[in-house]
Amino acid sequence: MKLTNNNTWRIFREKGIKQALTHRLNRILRDNIFIDLFIPLAWQLNKKLPKGYKFLYIASHATGHNAMQKFLTQCNIQTNWHFEEDGYTRYKDIYKRLIKDKHHYNIITLSEYNFTDHQKFFATIREKVPAIILVRDPIAICKSAINHSMERKNITTIIRGGGADLSALFSDCIQYNGYNTQTKQTFLSNTPSLNMLEYLISQRTSMQGMQTSFITHAIKESLPYITKIHYIDMNEITGKRTWKSIKKLSSLFDFLPPQDKHYFEGSLYGSLRPFLPIRFHIPYKNQDLEFICNLQQHSMTFESYSYNITSQVMPANYKHDKNFSHIMIWTTKASLEKLQENPCKTFVVQELDKLFSILQNEMNRNDSKKLTEKDVLEYLQRNPQTAKKLKVILDGEIEHIKQTRPDIIESWRYYLEFEAICKRCNI
Repeated sequence: MKLTNNNTWRIFREKGIKQALTHRLNRILRDNIFIDLFIPLAWQLNKKLPKGYKFLYIASHATGHNAMQKFLTQCNIQTNWHFEEDGYTRYKDIYKRLIKDKHHYNIITLSEYNFTDHQKFFATIREKVPAIILVRDPIAICKSAINHSMERKNITTIIRGGGADLSALFSDCIQYNGYNTQTKQTFLSNTPSLNMLEYLISQRTSMQGMQTSFITHAIKESLPYITKIHYIDMNEITGKRTWKSIKKLSSLFDFLPPQDKHYFEGSLYGSLRPFLPIRFHIPYKNQDLEFICNLQQHSMTFESYSYNITSQVMPANYKHDKNFSHIMIWTTKASLEKLQENPCKTFVVQELDKLFSILQNEMNRNDSKKLTEKDVLEYLQRNPQTAKKLKVILDGEIEHIKQTRPDIIESWRYYLEFEAICKRCNI
């Protein structure tokens, strides 16, 4: 390998042959030469991930972890999105990004534990960098995990306006996981079930399969090169507090400050999320006008729906609603041309108003089914053995937070109530 490249020659003179060869190899990999051959070998040899990531972002599920990740990407931060992937797949994806996008602001996101080859993967993260760890009141985590719903059953169905009965399409279209404590089987239900707490705790206690809840301590202990930990509570990235919190983080970690304030004040997994996206077709003069409604924070559209017409057709009643104001409405080129006619535009606004009214009613009905932190605490009080198992998990999970950020613990109202229950029950 000749050292003819100017930068390579300069590095050779200033830092020596080893650094010069490393620079040259990375240049070859960035140009996509041999990269697919090199990475499997690097994995087998336990080679560390390339330099270039600024910090680690660590979070359990049900802490707002996806919302936080979205907020970071909105600040031009490049990161990985993984869920069920094994250690090698994560390593390969991150390795490629760190080589090809080395001039961007890169981080590594870690939100799962006990996936295949997880410890081998963690052992490749050997740069001395800080970590942001997102945390939340553990009882609120339990509540959100239980209330987590499936997407709408008929998510791919085209919803037709123009007088059709839309209420029937949305009635009981959201399902939740349930758990039979006798058969030890999960099932789908129209309502959340407190029995799911038994399932979540047993899965975490036995470490069966990939883990997503109460795992930040385990991940942290697998990463000995972390230089500093910055804890942030979920309450700091909720609603109107989000903008200020992300702006503060951008100053601490030197990344681009947040720009779109409305985006950062929205809810990624709010009450509307399971109902969206909606493909909405409206019959008009012997043709269908086609639309997709989705949350701004998800911004997923079908390819042909590339025209954002939210400002033109959003019904006045919903423009400033805390939920509906974050919906984006997209359409096709053909439908956009029709919308230039004022009667057509007026008709579309009226149809969207009817759709949103039905959605709001069903959203409120669905919200009324959801369990609260108080429900979780009452269940734990009635089931001291379950409470004991949860306490064992939490004692290890939040020990470091108690030592370094007691103010966060003191803000966790429901966790403190749980501690009081354990004390009364001699747990």
